[in-house]
Amino acid sequence: MTAKTFFHGHSYTANPLACAVALASLDLFEETPVLANVARLESQLRAGLETLRSLAHVTDVRVIGGMGSVELAATSPGYLHAMGPRLTTEFLKRGLLMRPLGNVVYFLPPFVITEAETAWALGQIEEVLRAAGL
Repeated sequence: MTAKTFFHGHSYTANPLACAVALASLDLFEETPVLANVARLESQLRAGLETLRSLAHVTDVRVIGGMGSVELAATSPGYLHAMGPRLTTEFLKRGLLMRPLGNVVYFLPPFVITEAETAWALGQIEEVLRAAGL
């Protein structure tokens, strides 16, 4: 039952495999221009998501770094709103794995995502939200 679900981020504290992956990830930050890619991603997310602000059922668009979110109008907003699972289904039909939390759609792509992949994902998000009929 979703009313008894504890929504939280995953904790990898002290998991040896996760710690090894974290160290390898830190190596990538030193070896590749990850932060430059995040800056490019942030710019692309701002441009791509901002156009959704004009939709009547969009109440807010937020972007910081490599994370973008679109908040949708809801009579009782929150993580448990039924809109989230419906949107998830629509995203999956288009080949995009997303996990909206209630009336908020979050897009947190990996920092290695290409411009073309980001453009495709943003296009799918726009199609779903334009057709949502909320």
